[in-house]
Amino acid sequence: MRNQTFNSKRRTTNGNIQQKKHFTQMDNKEVETCANLLRNCLRNNRLNMSEHAQSKLKAPINFKALVGMIFKAPDLNYIIEYNETTRYENTSHRVLVRHPQVTKVDGFLSYTYIVIDVNNGRIITTYYNKVTDHHDTLNMSYYTQDLKIMEV
Repeated sequence: MRNQTFNSKRRTTNGNIQQKKHFTQMDNKEVETCANLLRNCLRNNRLNMSEHAQSKLKAPINFKALVGMIFKAPDLNYIIEYNETTRYENTSHRVLVRHPQVTKVDGFLSYTYIVIDVNNGRIITTYYNKVTDHHDTLNMSYYTQDLKIMEV
């Protein structure tokens, strides 16, 4: 059986609404900027789950481990992407992170991925990838190489 992501039935990726930059397209300074966005967000806001994120949960999130990772991880390999989503002239700046702990979802060992709005600490959505998923199906056409990451 092919290693596969738990795919969402709905895609918000639309160049008019959302632009994303994958970590493989970032230089070290941009990855560090994403980490600083998360840290500043957590200094000023509590994490809070959107209804959508709550509806997607299949396993509890260890928030202490998540926050500890953001502030203390020796490397920044938990940062997956930066995105900007604009609706009704409001832009949400978001960072996608991989939770440090493995959990069991639908019988598979999986990582939890969490999209955090760095403007307000809102968890927009969560999803899961099997630990054996090597992202063979990752579609880089969803990403924008020249997207400028918001400065801290």
